Amino acid sequence: LGEAKMLNQHELIGNLGSDAERKTFGNGGSVVNLTIATNRRWKVKDGEQKEDVQWHRVQVVPEFLQDVCVERGLKGAMVFVRGRVEHKQSAEGKWFTNTVVAPYEGQVLFLNAKDKAREQVSESSGDVYDDRIPF
Repeated sequence: LGEAKMLNQHELIGNLGSDAERKTFGNGGSVVNLTIATNRRWKVKDGEQKEDVQWHRVQVVPEFLQDVCVERGLKGAMVFVRGRVEHKQSAEGKWFTNTVVAPYEGQVLFLNAKDKAREQVSESSGDVYDDRIPF
């Protein structure tokens, strides 16, 4: 059969739960951390609406994507992320899962321009922009 191809790819569309955060290391490298919420809704037999929210940790490695994430990555922004899944253990022994956007292996797209909309609304009409997370 030859060598089998393998795939480790994670795709998310969700809302940022907080502003993007850049972390700089002693060696001069950096990473941007994103916290993304995804949700699903369904009705149970009695008609009651249920919702499940999952939180995802994303690390953005390429510097050119880090700059975009810091500039546009505001709480509540809708974002599409494609990266690989990594499972790591913290110094305290706790396991966690990250989606890592690495050079040549991932993608980050902002699907709305919440920050631009806020500027346009405040400059043109003086209306107050609703800053709640849209989910």
